[in-house]
Amino acid sequence: MVSAEKLSLSNMGEFRKCYEQTTSPEPKLVCVAIRLDEVGGVSYVDAADEVNGMRPEFRSCLISVLKSLDYQSLKSKNGLDILGPIQFSPGLSN
Repeated sequence: MVSAEKLSLSNMGEFRKCYEQTTSPEPKLVCVAIRLDEVGGVSYVDAADEVNGMRPEFRSCLISVLKSLDYQSLKSKNGLDILGPIQFSPGLSN
């Protein structure tokens, strides 16, 4: 299993765009789950907050960004799971 920390740090700008496009407050902490197949392709991706109050357009945007990232360097013979949080701070931009 790989931590989402490196993933979120290098792509925070894209995640931030999703956060800023919504008109109401969104969760500050979002958990992401990504499953990669043996060639680095995305076979599953999901995003959830601590109380499932996330607006559908915010969740959809995050999932689109996660699906669009290049995971080729993470190829693994048996596939790979990436799990972890992405933390947002309202009013701050990167």
